[in-house]
Amino acid sequence: MIKCPECENNISPSAKICPGCGAKLKRSVGLTGKIIAIALTLSIFSCIFKTEETKQLNAQIEANKTPEQLAQEAKINTRNFRVVIAGKKLKTSLKDPSSLQIESILSDEMANVICFTYRAKNSFGALNKEYLVFYNETASQDTKAWNKHCANKKLFDMITARSAL
Repeated sequence: MIKCPECENNISPSAKICPGCGAKLKRSVGLTGKIIAIALTLSIFSCIFKTEETKQLNAQIEANKTPEQLAQEAKINTRNFRVVIAGKKLKTSLKDPSSLQIESILSDEMANVICFTYRAKNSFGALNKEYLVFYNETASQDTKAWNKHCANKKLFDMITARSAL
């Protein structure tokens, strides 16, 4: 038996309310509950401090980059941006944009030439394999343009841009 905190009558430890005064009885958390609460609190503080450490580490890395590294990152960002824009133009030009399945995207260093190999539905609903080249601000599916700008050229594989499309 335990005592009610309000009226101090003896009541059963399994009672939810005191039969004498009707006071709701608060349950103790117990050892297991306290251990779980402590573990959760520690893990939350650990995450917060690791996030701050990661931010500080990233700031140090950024501060220590050479001008050459920054220029290289700028080139990569520009290339990725241009490839994504070209991919969106490709997608909007299709009869069924949701059918687009990009097999490969290749680009020169500054994305002045972008080569797409893809599959998409045609007017009859068939899935065709197509090639598209963006160069000099134009798009072409001409075989001569593909051979001139894409075939057997040393180009960058733009797999990261593929996931953005």
